Amino acid sequence: MLPERVKPIVDKASAIAELFRANDIPIYLVGGSVRDAVISRDYLAKTPDFDYTTPARPDLIEKILSPWADALWTQGKKFGTIACLKDGIRHEVTT
Repeated sequence: MLPERVKPIVDKASAIAELFRANDIPIYLVGGSVRDAVISRDYLAKTPDFDYTTPARPDLIEKILSPWADALWTQGKKFGTIACLKDGIRHEVTT
């Protein structure tokens, strides 16, 4: 059972989790959203961004996110990061 303070974050991050699960690739939510949930800070009160880590390589991350995202950024690709925007929320997925 998830604590109430965590549910909004999980709701916002679950779409990406489903995309990767459909491709049989693990993905983990990390970073500020997790920290704020642990310390009971309202993460979604500010402009949220979500950070993830996965064993998928950047080319595959880009392939998975491209059809789903409203916008996609590949500037961090050489560092293993693909970023996207979906419904006003920025998501960064890093190998």
